[in-house]
Amino acid sequence: MTQAETLNQTLSEIGQRLKSLVVDVQRLSSEAERLSSEAKKANEEKSEAITQSSLDRMQSIEIELQSMTAKVEKLEFQLNKLTTDSNKQFDDIEFRLCELEEDCDINQLDSSAYIDKNLNILIPKSEIIIESKNELAVAEEADYHAAEEAFQNKNFEEALAKFNLFVEAYPEGDLSRQASFFIAKSLFSLERWNDSNNSYSKFINSNSESELVGEAYFDQGQALSKLEKWTDAARSYLGAFSDDRESKIAPNALYYLGISLDKIGQRQEACQTVNEVVIRYPDAPIVSIALNQMQLMECR
Repeated sequence: MTQAETLNQTLSEIGQRLKSLVVDVQRLSSEAERLSSEAKKANEEKSEAITQSSLDRMQSIEIELQSMTAKVEKLEFQLNKLTTDSNKQFDDIEFRLCELEEDCDINQLDSSAYIDKNLNILIPKSEIIIESKNELAVAEEADYHAAEEAFQNKNFEEALAKFNLFVEAYPEGDLSRQASFFIAKSLFSLERWNDSNNSYSKFINSNSESELVGEAYFDQGQALSKLEKWTDAARSYLGAFSDDRESKIAPNALYYLGISLDKIGQRQEACQTVNEVVIRYPDAPIVSIALNQMQLMECR
C-alpha cells in the first residue's frame, strides 16, 4: 500500500470517528431539548392544576417533574462529559491530521473545530418544581373556599374532610387557623360531642388571640352540655362571656353559664347569673327565656 493510500485510509477512519462523535452530541442535544419541552408542558399542567385547586394533581405533577428534572440533569451531565471527551478526542484527531498534512501549523490549531460548543440546550432547573408564592396563595384560597362552601351547604362530612386536608397541606397561616376552628364546628354539627370538645380545646389553646375564641368557647360549652359535663361547660361559657362582653354571643353565654351553675347545685349563683342577663342586655332575644327560667328556678 502506498503512502498516499495509507494517508487516505487514515483520513477516512478519522472522518468516520468525527461523524460518529458529532452524531452522538446531536442525539443527546435533541433528547435534552425533548425533555425540556416535556418539562415545560408538565409545568404548565401544574399551573393549571393549581388554578383548579387539585391537591392530588399538584402532587402527581410535582413527582413527575422531579423525576423528569433528575433525568434531564443526568442527561446534561452525560452531554457535558461527552462534549469534554469529544473535545479531547478532536484535539488529538486534529493533531494527527496536522501531522499528515504538509502545510499544517500545529501552533495554529483551534481545538474542537468540528463541533459547535454553543449547543443552546435549555436544561430545566429547580424553578420548574418551585411554586411561586402567588400560585400557592391561589391554591390555598381555592382549597379553603371549597371546604367553606361544603360547610355552608351543610355537607359537614365533606367539609370536615376538606378542612382536615387543608390543614395538612397548609399548616401555617390565618386560613389554617380558621380551618382548625371549622374542623371543630363541623364535628359539632355532626353531633360528635367528644371530638368537637377536643378540637375546640386544641383551637383555643393554639389561637388565644383569635376573634373566633369566644365562639369556640361557647360551642364547646354547648358540646359539654350535651355530654352533661356541667362544671366544664360552665368554664367554657364563662370563657365565652369573658372573651368579649359586648359580643353578640355574650348574653347567651351568660345565660347558659347560669344554667350550668344550677345543674351543679349552685342555685343562688345561677339565679344571680341569669338575672345579670336581664340587667346587662335588656334588648337581647334571650331575655324572655331568662325571665322564664328564673321563675322555673324560683329565683327571688
